[in-house]
Amino acid sequence: MKTSYLVFLFLLMSISLSNITYISLLHFKVQGNVFKVNFLNQDLNFQFNLNFVSLPRIDYSDAYYNWFNPKIDMLILTPNRYQFLTSIQPLMKWKNEIGLKSIILNNFSEYEGKDNAEKVRNLIKDYYKCDNIK
Repeated sequence: MKTSYLVFLFLLMSISLSNITYISLLHFKVQGNVFKVNFLNQDLNFQFNLNFVSLPRIDYSDAYYNWFNPKIDMLILTPNRYQFLTSIQPLMKWKNEIGLKSIILNNFSEYEGKDNAEKVRNLIKDYYKCDNIK
């Protein structure tokens, strides 16, 4: 089995206009699942090892889903006319301010249906199924 290493070397210094103070030399080494850090200093010389296998796994899928797919609490459906949109926007803004994620929908033509009522029904079903609205 081939062993691979990844090594970093950092020099920590404190710099001011009048002088440069050497603080420490850090030596990072990654070998397999083990991460080693050595602090090399005249006064201080110690090492700690961190084993990645022993670290708990973090499930980011839930955070990803909540970040990019926020749950919609309220659909506000209006006819596709400018007057309705401008008059209903304060309601959507207020609902969002109090914590109810709300969106305005006014174009039902993308959904199948023999009339507007069926298109609206299919729109609501689609949002209920895909976006898990309440």
